[in-house]
Amino acid sequence: MSYLLVGLGGFFGAISRFSIHRLVGAYWVGPFPLGTWIINIIGSLGLGLLLPWLSTQSHGPKLHLLLGVGFLGAFTTFSTFSWETWSLMREGQMGVASLYVLSSVAIGLLGVMIGSTLSRAF
Repeated sequence: MSYLLVGLGGFFGAISRFSIHRLVGAYWVGPFPLGTWIINIIGSLGLGLLLPWLSTQSHGPKLHLLLGVGFLGAFTTFSTFSWETWSLMREGQMGVASLYVLSSVAIGLLGVMIGSTLSRAF
């Protein structure tokens, strides 16, 4: 049952990531990898909201597998983040690469903190 929950969540997470990336790509043409950045920030906020809430739910472990490990695990993407950073560095765009890395980590952490705070407030 655990594999099914992770797989089901992962299926929808991957499709959601692909859809958002395409949507952002239709409107953003700059060198900054905005699609992946937005996806990872949303995922950080989502996990921050989700984990504290799940600790209060009777079905928390199953929902953690479905939503946390499956959906958000497939939705966010560290490997793409790493590849895009490396690509920017190879192209000599060190400023953009640095901004991408620093803002991803800082705002990702902020997203987790905000999500966790909001989750505990309700």
